[in-house]
Amino acid sequence: MKSGIGRPLALAVVLAGAALETIFARGNAVVAFCGAVAMLLCGWAIPLVSWREAAVRAGVRRPPLPRTHRAPHAPGPRPATVPAPAMVRPRPAEAQADRRRAVAVAEPVTTAAFPAPPRFGSSGAAANRCPWLLPRTPAPAAVQADEAMVGGLHVRAASVVGPGHRCQEPAAPRQDAYRLGRDPGGRFLIVAVADGLSSGARSELGADVAVRHVVDTVCAALQADPAADRLDVRAVFSGAAVAMNAAAEGNGLVPEDLSAVLAVAVVDSRPDEAGDHLLWVGWIGDASVWTLCGREWTVIAGDPKIKIDGIASNAVAACLPQHPDEATQSLFRVGGGAAIAVVTDGVGDALAQIPEANAYLAEHWARPPALGALLNDVCFDARQHLDDRTAVVLWTPEPQP
Repeated sequence: MKSGIGRPLALAVVLAGAALETIFARGNAVVAFCGAVAMLLCGWAIPLVSWREAAVRAGVRRPPLPRTHRAPHAPGPRPATVPAPAMVRPRPAEAQADRRRAVAVAEPVTTAAFPAPPRFGSSGAAANRCPWLLPRTPAPAAVQADEAMVGGLHVRAASVVGPGHRCQEPAAPRQDAYRLGRDPGGRFLIVAVADGLSSGARSELGADVAVRHVVDTVCAALQADPAADRLDVRAVFSGAAVAMNAAAEGNGLVPEDLSAVLAVAVVDSRPDEAGDHLLWVGWIGDASVWTLCGREWTVIAGDPKIKIDGIASNAVAACLPQHPDEATQSLFRVGGGAAIAVVTDGVGDALAQIPEANAYLAEHWARPPALGALLNDVCFDARQHLDDRTAVVLWTPEPQP
């Protein structure tokens, strides 16, 4: 044999034959048969080992076994390839129209989203058409609004920074502030409105401190003695002045930096035997209180404007925290279905000086409007009326038949 297997196989056969001859000579047939089988197996194993060793020396590798015994799947026809659609370039006119549509989607649409604020006079203030700017330092929100009900009293409130403060650099913060409250028993509605003087470096802080302290003080007083007619305006306003002085000192300021005027109204939600509601009002400066009489707003509280050479001035005779003893109070009784407005001069001046504005707000505030509508009205457009505007309007329940 020429292969490497022949010699080990021949040797195995010779050894097997010699073993069989010896066993049969001794006469044990079973042992002889088993020995023959063992020799035969050895004869097969030795050549196999020898072949693998020879293959390793020769560098021959055995092909890998298939992973599965499943018959290979005959390849079918490939799916037809769908050609990509040809690119169609838009015509110049179509491309311009597409760009215009894209710009229209990207730009926010605000003109049609809400009615424009009312305009009084043939032409409004140019500042109302300017973008709103932010103050250079953090400041109160430019817009504030509230809606609530206490007993049978409805209340709406809105405050907005004036066009004169928001459209030129450096933009000023909203210097008006208001606060709503009620006594723990839910009988009295408490309203405080303040207007920081433009001469004060941080008058917005003074206005905020004033309204917060006054509402807290009145609330505590009514809890101890639930009688609005026994409120003491000087005690209430003196406490606010102390709080404003402390805020000035805490911020490294002088009291004049926090100067503000203030008006407070307390309304009893429970009518008396005649069906009237008690209204207590306290004020200092030109923040004012108005009632709706028929189709006209009439002022019932607030210092009148100081006139210089016959022209109304923004100067005030008294303010907080400098003059708490100059505060004044009055007591009224209003019937069912009445409307009462506590405002800063940004709204009060329009009511007093623009008949068209007075008539418009008399019609639109005769009944509680939607809060957004009240805010829109406070954003009215009128020449030379550029101050911050704040209005808190409340309505007593209709009298029962």
